[in-house]
Amino acid sequence: MADISSLKESYFVGVDVGSGSVRAALVDKRGKILRVSYKDTKTWSPKPDYFEQSSSEIWSSCCAVVRDISENVNVSCIKGIGFDATCSLVALNDNGEPLSVSPSGNNDQNVILWLDHRAIEETNFINSLNHSVLKYVGGKISLEMETPKLLWLKKNLKEQCWDKAGWFFDLPDFLTWKATGTDSRSLCSLVCKWTFQADPKGYTGWSKSYFEEIGLSDLAANNWHKIGSHWKKPGCLVGSGLSELAAQELGLDPGTPVGTSMIDAHAGGLGMIGCLAEGVPSDFSTRLSLICGTSTCHMAVSKEPRFVSGVWGPYYSAMVPSYWLNEGGQSATGKLIDHIIDSHPASITAKQQAGDIVAIGLATNGRVVNNKHSWLFPGRMNKSTKKSHDDDKSLSEEEWLEMVQKHIQTYLGLTLESMAKRQKLPSVTMLTKDVHLWPDFHGNRSPIADPSLKGMISGMSLSANEEDLAILYLAAVQALAYGTRHIMESLTDSGHYFQSLLMCGGLSQSPLFVQTHADALGLPVLKPMETESVLVGAAILGACAAKFFDDMHTAITAMGGEADVVQPRPLECRWDRHTLAYHEKKYRVFLKMVEHQKEYRTIMSEFDN
Repeated sequence: MADISSLKESYFVGVDVGSGSVRAALVDKRGKILRVSYKDTKTWSPKPDYFEQSSSEIWSSCCAVVRDISENVNVSCIKGIGFDATCSLVALNDNGEPLSVSPSGNNDQNVILWLDHRAIEETNFINSLNHSVLKYVGGKISLEMETPKLLWLKKNLKEQCWDKAGWFFDLPDFLTWKATGTDSRSLCSLVCKWTFQADPKGYTGWSKSYFEEIGLSDLAANNWHKIGSHWKKPGCLVGSGLSELAAQELGLDPGTPVGTSMIDAHAGGLGMIGCLAEGVPSDFSTRLSLICGTSTCHMAVSKEPRFVSGVWGPYYSAMVPSYWLNEGGQSATGKLIDHIIDSHPASITAKQQAGDIVAIGLATNGRVVNNKHSWLFPGRMNKSTKKSHDDDKSLSEEEWLEMVQKHIQTYLGLTLESMAKRQKLPSVTMLTKDVHLWPDFHGNRSPIADPSLKGMISGMSLSANEEDLAILYLAAVQALAYGTRHIMESLTDSGHYFQSLLMCGGLSQSPLFVQTHADALGLPVLKPMETESVLVGAAILGACAAKFFDDMHTAITAMGGEADVVQPRPLECRWDRHTLAYHEKKYRVFLKMVEHQKEYRTIMSEFDN
């Protein structure tokens, strides 16, 4: 681990709670990440489309990773801490203890994960009412938001959970409550996931008529205490900073400023929207930010509110102060790529090849490969103690498999290049002429806003070799790019104007994924040189709470850093013009596929339950 114990810099801690892990980073005032630690978290799935976690385990993991990154650091140099997390629902009793949200009744399972789709009936019911608050979520509420989940709990676990509940938190707000003992809520979470209303004229509040109509009027008791009586803008100081107990658990000083939290994707947008690249306009409103993880969130900000059918928002000051935010998204992107690869018959042999790539890469970089476990297990190391890139030179089984999962895309990319060369094609792009994919394997978040849509693949054969897998992988990458174009067109039709894309997250590390988006959308893609934009965004919240910068806009620019730029292929080349035409044709097929799916559903509708 890098020795920074003797430095007198000012540092900030960013904590990110993702879908399956907790991470913390030590970040300097320029947005450079000096240390990272991470720890996996457990997810239960008691039924199909049910996903549950433990808030106690999540907080314990937060404490472990923060202690990790602050080891041998003068903690007085840590000036602030910020938290982000998935927009998952946390249930606690009156004493602040975990309260089960699970059919199992296990109080450890007190978090409904964001991607949980149990509340489909409640979502359809709420949307059938057409309440005016729904215009701020693209006209339809998503079953990934909180009020459908709350209604599900009241209907299905009334005695076990609803009647005993003292608080319901969005997970980011739960973390700041644990850190400070103050139950203030973040405007980011409230307006984006809870139907809270806010505008620049100073109006803020809950819609009592909405909660009455959907059957949750009891939440208005005690000035909405259970879901939020008072709120703050992201980055504002929470309470008096870290409580004595939380400071002891985290290994930091009591009173360390804690920034009001954000949803994880929004923290990613915050961390990269200020990055700079020569020749690319820096105006926030001309940038479409893609935070690419398990799912992908598409963030667009504007000075005026823009209502976009099927796209969430506009939300005032939810990400960048004084800007309105529209939020599109794809419910499964990284998860879709993993599914396409893992479910294919050639997956095992392809992963063996990817393992060889990892082994060679590690060996040539001086890292140890343990021959005892062959290509699968190169050594052991506790993930929770991994601190920085120059740490222990061995890998655990989990880390190894994670790298293999990442590098299988590298191997499939090499396979595609070999195929294109053999077929005398100018690029891999055109290998999917006969294979088309609609990517909504977990429903459509935007712009159709239909969680019941399914994935589709056209052009399958009896072939099941690695080349077949590579083509299917490419078709999935292209489909995700066309899905982004579909969202972007809806945004531009409503008044947005984009000159660049910004990308962070796991998929942004794939050259094929990035180049495909640049080509399919005809825009340059900016990739921040500090790749962990979500952690930078969380650290910005801590810096703002500490008032280290004059305001959040200054912090965004100061800590956003610089970006590499991936340009669309130049159209001067005949083949690149041909590639552009190819993407246009593929996009037409893409839109036809969802039309056909709707037609198929209509034909079969008489057999609906």
